[in-house]
Amino acid sequence: MRVTQLSFRPVVAALAATFVVGVPAAAQTHLDVVPYVGLYVPTASMVSGDSFAIAPVTQQATFALGARLTVWLPSGLSIESTFGYAPSSVNSGATYDCCNAAHVFMASNRVLLPVVLGGPVLLRLGAGLGLVAHGGRAWIHTGGATALAGVATGGLAIKLYGSRLTLRFDAEDYVFKPDLSAEPGCDRGGYTGVCGHIMRLTGYRSPLQNDLVLSAGLALSPGGH
Repeated sequence: MRVTQLSFRPVVAALAATFVVGVPAAAQTHLDVVPYVGLYVPTASMVSGDSFAIAPVTQQATFALGARLTVWLPSGLSIESTFGYAPSSVNSGATYDCCNAAHVFMASNRVLLPVVLGGPVLLRLGAGLGLVAHGGRAWIHTGGATALAGVATGGLAIKLYGSRLTLRFDAEDYVFKPDLSAEPGCDRGGYTGVCGHIMRLTGYRSPLQNDLVLSAGLALSPGGH
């Protein structure tokens, strides 16, 4: 499936609407607001091909910033919406130093299952759907840079004694298959970034991606739980 960058905003809005519709009345729930900081780790090349003299396109590991909104249901399950940003550039060997500036946005909705480990420590396991959107100078004139993703997550939550704060450590895996292409206006010489790289490669392909986000955050529970 091809999803252009321009479609990122309306699809995020649709995800948000789904989240709102799925949440019961506030009186039956508890709410966590969780800002976080972490590490964005892409594990596969975005573009590779049969031209051995041309380097594959890879996003670089970097820091990530984001936030989560978690709604706890009476059943003990929770529904969580997330949004993250990573200023991850493309390797300059594939796009030249002039054209490798890039970033990645990630958004998701997921269901979390809590598992009590003892005392104030809680293990959360979850899964859902999300979006991964690549943008910036490197991705100009490149189609399919935004993709739907399956999301798996696991993490520890440690309740801080005598407060409404919870310390969270989370690991998220965004699994997606980009369908990239060079759009009209692309420069074969490569000075427009990834699209020029795609045009120069023989038999290029976009492998299955596993983008990891490893993070630490502080959850504030305004209503307590």
